[in-house]
This record gives sequence, C-alpha cells and structure tokens, in this order.
Amino acid sequence: MTVLNQMLNSVGGDYIALIFLCITRLVSPVTISIAAVIVYWCLDKKKGIAIASAVTISVSLNAFLKKAFAIDRPYVKDTAIKQLDLEASGYSFPSGHAQQISTIMSGMYFNYRNLWMLIAGITLIVSVDISRIYLGVHSVSDVIVGTVIGIILAWVINALVIKILKSDHPKYLYFLCIFQAILFYVYRNSDIIKMTGASFGAVTGYIIEEKLVGYRPPHEYRDKIRALIVGLVTTGCLKFLTAEFLGTSRWYYVFLDYCIFGFAVTALVPATIKALGISNKHKGRKHA
Repeated sequence: MTVLNQMLNSVGGDYIALIFLCITRLVSPVTISIAAVIVYWCLDKKKGIAIASAVTISVSLNAFLKKAFAIDRPYVKDTAIKQLDLEASGYSFPSGHAQQISTIMSGMYFNYRNLWMLIAGITLIVSVDISRIYLGVHSVSDVIVGTVIGIILAWVINALVIKILKSDHPKYLYFLCIFQAILFYVYRNSDIIKMTGASFGAVTGYIIEEKLVGYRPPHEYRDKIRALIVGLVTTGCLKFLTAEFLGTSRWYYVFLDYCIFGFAVTALVPATIKALGISNKHKGRKHA
C-alpha cells in the first residue's frame, strides 16, 4: 500500500499539490453543512433531516473508529512519504474525508436517484480519495474503508430516518442522538460532542417546528435562493454569538453551542423564512 503512496506522492509539483489541496478542502464541516441545509430549507425537509443525520453519525463514528484502531498516518510510518496537507493530524484509519464525502453524496443519490447526481457523486468521491493518498495523509486502505463505511451509513441511516418520519413518530430520532452520546461517553472527542449536540438540537427543532410552524420549502428558484440566504445569515450570526459567549473550554459548552445551532437550522430559520413570506403556503402540514 505504501508503494502507491510513494508513487503518487512523488509525482507532479507544487501546482498538482495545490489542485489536490483544493479538492480535499471541499470536504469540510462548512461545505457539508451547507449541502445538508440546502436540501432542508430549499427542497425537502424529510430528505434534509435524513442526509444530515447520516452525516452527523458518520463524523461521530469516524472519530470513534480512528481512536479504536489507532493507526498512524503514512508519513509517520514511512519517512519517504511527504506530508503535503499540513492540517492533517491524529490517526489515519479510516479516512474522515473519504467517509464524509461518500456519506453526503450517497445520501443525496439515495434520496433523489438522479443520474447526474450519481456521476457527480462518483467523481467527487474518487477525486477526494485520490487527493488524500497523493497528499500523503492516508493509505489506500484508509480511503477504501472510509468510502465503504460512508456509503453503507448513508443507505442505512437514510432508510431508517425516512421510515421514522413517515410513521409520524419523529421522537424516535432521539435514539440516533443517544447512539452518538454513547460514543462520546466511551471516547471523549470534540467532533463527537459537536455532532451529538447538533443532532439533539436539530431533532428537537424539527419536532417543535412541525407542530407550531409547519414550514414547507418554497417552489420558485428565486424564493429558494432567498430562503438559503436568510438561513445562512441567521445561522452564521447565531453561531458567531454562541461561540463568543459559550466558548470551547468545557465539553458541555460545546454541546450547547452546537445544540443551539441544530435547533436554529430546523426551527428558527424555517420560522423566520415563513414569517418573511418566502415559504410555500399551499401545502398541508402532513405532506412535507
């Protein structure tokens, strides 16, 4: 496996390395969050919750698995491999980038079954996987296992969440939150507590919003863009304020920070969009 790492890691120059760094930066908490909220605010709430649930569990499980296997990165095990992504740290297996991009893109495809979505998903997953190997921060086995886990998680969580929501018992989504809380109890990790907080907040917000607001994503593209802008500005300002007041000195502050963020995504933003007259007014509450 390290032979392929060395081969890819040694070809090209700064220009090629920059291209792969740009590709690998596509997978970040910000970009993945934006992808999930676009679906929730602008397209379909149930599909948005399903995709977001898969992503939060994927991030939590990846952090747990890395600690459980404790496998060093390729550049640590073989000094001939150069570390071209200086932000990479911690353990290597399985690849978090590979797992997250495969989770979000698989979740999109399982919900929309679109050929272009499939092509875009495969292209992005392969590009990110190759970038992680080229940059010397993951082995082939890291990205393959991460990709497989991401696809399986997206399929399982998506099917489970959609079934729960169709049964009209969204409170059962709290079991997914409890699963993440158990992972945090076993392994105190900042990523896990962030995802646990976001999940609890999002589920609570969804339940309250369905009962009191009844938001439905807008139909017109212009209104979808307006809804997205309102959502991003609202959550961005709120996240800045909570980070300033709560900080990150204690795990329960981090949990509360992300819990508020999750609640804002599924309750505060939809209520704001509806109050501004941007949402779809012509659908009943039971057909989200």
